Amino acid sequence: MEKIIKWLFFAIFSICGIIAGWNVYLYTSPMFRGMPQETHTINAAGLILAGFTISAAISSVCSDFINRSIDKAIKKVIALPPDQLAGASVGVAFGLAVASMSTYIMSGIPFDLLPFGRYAFALITLLNAIFLCNVGAYLGGRTIGRIPVSKQILKSPKGLDLFWGTKHKVIDTSVIIDGRLQDIMRTGFIEGKIIVPRFVLSEMQALADSGDDIKRAKGRRGLEILEAMKKECAIDISEQDYGDLPVDDKLIKLASELQAPLLTTDYNLNKVATVQGIEVLNINDLSNALKPAVIPGEVLKVTVLKEGKEPNQGVAYLENGTMIVIENGKRHIGEEVVVEATSCIQTSAGKMIFAKVIYQGKKP
Repeated sequence: MEKIIKWLFFAIFSICGIIAGWNVYLYTSPMFRGMPQETHTINAAGLILAGFTISAAISSVCSDFINRSIDKAIKKVIALPPDQLAGASVGVAFGLAVASMSTYIMSGIPFDLLPFGRYAFALITLLNAIFLCNVGAYLGGRTIGRIPVSKQILKSPKGLDLFWGTKHKVIDTSVIIDGRLQDIMRTGFIEGKIIVPRFVLSEMQALADSGDDIKRAKGRRGLEILEAMKKECAIDISEQDYGDLPVDDKLIKLASELQAPLLTTDYNLNKVATVQGIEVLNINDLSNALKPAVIPGEVLKVTVLKEGKEPNQGVAYLENGTMIVIENGKRHIGEEVVVEATSCIQTSAGKMIFAKVIYQGKKP
């Protein structure tokens, strides 16, 4: 859309600049009467080129201003509640109807008797339409949404889909790698489109290309899950970027501009976004609210990857990144073992399983 507006402005302004340059030449040509034909040609070419150059520069400035104005208008419209948006839409329609009737009434005024009467009539008509549409949008947004009947319509799912649609969600890398979002989407508890920022895809690509085995596995898992989700769910890729800002700051800024909740399992991002007034949907909070039963004695087959914080502890991970702290597992680092879960802790930062070794396999 930005490119179309830019080229449209360039074409219109360029044509106007060329015509203006030619008219200036015609107006000034009597001053060069008696001069050789080459002089007239050079003057005409120079004035036309000057008109083209100036108009092209002006078109660039105007198109950038229009594009920025459109972006701001879209963001403001997105931020409107459904009832105000519906009311403003009805108000604009009434404003256009009143503007049409008033234009018909004003057409009886003899503007042709005035200097530049036709242009004055066109300008008054345009300003009248803009004014009445703005008044209609303002009054409609503040009144129509408060009418009981309209409230009932907007509260229904069909009404919301008609005037606004379901609220979209912005997701980060952690919730993609986690994998549980795909299962939740299948149940239908989360509505609306999932917005995947391009910079999140870049972060997962960097993880998938990492030299660290754990990071590479997480990145590839995330890309596989996202590919599977794209086949089953409504997913949009957002091209919006914010330069050299950290990924978390970009996510917060995008969620703020779109007025969309942020889906994550990142504890720190959750806290920072909440402080800044962003609605956060944390999969770990959902899991904690559901209070899944953890049965001691569950048997798991894992590979011990590193030592834990406490003496002789080993640490392993499930496919979704859940940490398993293994008692006396330090001596089994690099080995595949079978462990028995002894307890489990669920917090906003994620799930942590405590286990003990019951069988030692061979080294991989």
